[in-house]
Amino acid sequence: MGGKKELTDALIREVKYLLRNKNQKRENFNHLTLPERKVIEKLNTKGYSQSQIATILGRNRSTISRELKRKGSQDYHKNYKTHKIKKEYDCHKAQESYEKARKSCGRKYKIYNCENEYMLADLEDWIYQNKCSPASFIGDADTMCRYGGEPFPISLSTVYRYINKGILSVSFEDMIHKLHRKPRKKRVVQRVPKMLKGISINKRPEWINNRSDFGHWEGDTIVCRDNLQCLFTLVERRTRFGIIKKIKTKSPACVLTAIQQIKYELEPYFNDVVKSITFDNGVEFNCFKEIEEMGVDVYFTHPYSSYERGSNENFNGIVRRFLPKKTNFSKYSELDILLIQDTINQMPRTVKEYYPAWLLMWFEYADRDYWGEFPFRPISDENLEKLKKYGKAHILYNPKLRRWVVSDKFKQ
Repeated sequence: MGGKKELTDALIREVKYLLRNKNQKRENFNHLTLPERKVIEKLNTKGYSQSQIATILGRNRSTISRELKRKGSQDYHKNYKTHKIKKEYDCHKAQESYEKARKSCGRKYKIYNCENEYMLADLEDWIYQNKCSPASFIGDADTMCRYGGEPFPISLSTVYRYINKGILSVSFEDMIHKLHRKPRKKRVVQRVPKMLKGISINKRPEWINNRSDFGHWEGDTIVCRDNLQCLFTLVERRTRFGIIKKIKTKSPACVLTAIQQIKYELEPYFNDVVKSITFDNGVEFNCFKEIEEMGVDVYFTHPYSSYERGSNENFNGIVRRFLPKKTNFSKYSELDILLIQDTINQMPRTVKEYYPAWLLMWFEYADRDYWGEFPFRPISDENLEKLKKYGKAHILYNPKLRRWVVSDKFKQ
């Protein structure tokens, strides 16, 4: 480095200029900053010793020594007269080398330390294809022992942190529920009170309200764009199992035909499986007297009280993930609707400890020794390939053949 040199006033002013953005109240053990590296380069070029540079910066001499020897911090210059290569300290290359080394510091992400490296890919497919939340993926992996029976290695908060850092290819826009929603303005609307059609929900027995008994359902309709065809949905309150039927119009006759089709598919156990149905006060449910003649109790919620059919409303919201608003249902065949029904019923449900609804329904059938007649298992691949050949034909479940078939019965 040469002999000792004295700091001139001009050099002191230059050093202060280079350190103008540096906080003088520096805590101990802080890393060197780019302004400090500029000072090191300036003083090293002028021939000042490492001790002098350390004194000026208030650093230890070893820190300056290691910095000058840092790998990747030198700029190589060739003297064409002597043909010798001279190494000189470059502050910018030293900063780049430092930032590159910092990226490799710290604890590695836990997901990369586990043996199942495909977990992140499975999680991305779960969100994109199944349209489910990360919480349901973790719950399903733990409940169904997807990865060797061991708990999922990362928590839900860690998954969301990975999404925020960009480790996962999904973003928060891909989540089923947006993180921030604009609050709706409260509007005071004077509604004309409606008269209940049949038996009020207030008279519904307690064992139905607390979901302790199986076989009690909630029903509603989903309207598509321009009211071109509708969907009729039924949800079992205890298991959260859902049935979707495509109906031609939002009318009592079409709803009654859909329930008659369900009765045919559930024979001979219809009255054991469907004991009661709770509807809202829509005009499409004016056929409640005909439904009661089938041996089914029908209850009606209070006007403008959709929360009294919470399970059905939640199910309809999941259906909207696959069939958003303004979707034309006429473009979807009954087979497409059936596949959507199977997909939803195979989703792990948080409220049921991440068990799929169809499996809980199968448990209810098994408890009653009906498991041999269970009609709600997902459609088989062989049955699916046969039905695809018929396009948009009307299909229904044949309880005698125990498979879905093409039939004009109950066709609307």
